[in-house]
Amino acid sequence: MSYSCTDKREKWIRALLLAVLILWTAFIFARSLRSADDSTEESAFFLDLISRFIPSVSMHFVRKLAHFTEFFILGCLADAVFRSLSGRKKRPLLTAAVFSSCYGLAAAVTDELLQLSSPGRSCQISDMLLDLSGVLTGAILTALLMHVLQKEKE
Repeated sequence: MSYSCTDKREKWIRALLLAVLILWTAFIFARSLRSADDSTEESAFFLDLISRFIPSVSMHFVRKLAHFTEFFILGCLADAVFRSLSGRKKRPLLTAAVFSSCYGLAAAVTDELLQLSSPGRSCQISDMLLDLSGVLTGAILTALLMHVLQKEKE
């Protein structure tokens, strides 16, 4: 069976996107396994950096922004992966949205549960919801961007 150059390229891109998604998920999980002291130290670094531009920023805001940002990127990647895998199905946008949301929710729950095994960390439903909102925002913006790019291509 021979594949066209485009088919080979598409498969390579799918594999690359999937690898990046898996690595990003592992990165998120690895950060959850850090102790509370290590996490606080890292947050303090970013607090110092951000407070140079926004003097009244709080540690709480920095920590929540980190959650949202990590999962925003996860949502972008998940949408790209599931869109590439469902591209020839009847409703690729709906399929990608459903799978991205499910993957994001599973990652958010797993992330919070992993924190239970880290010294000084806890599992919080509010963080799961924040993570899921990051995933959904990332997936929606990626879908909109892909839609615009597709329209320009046509």
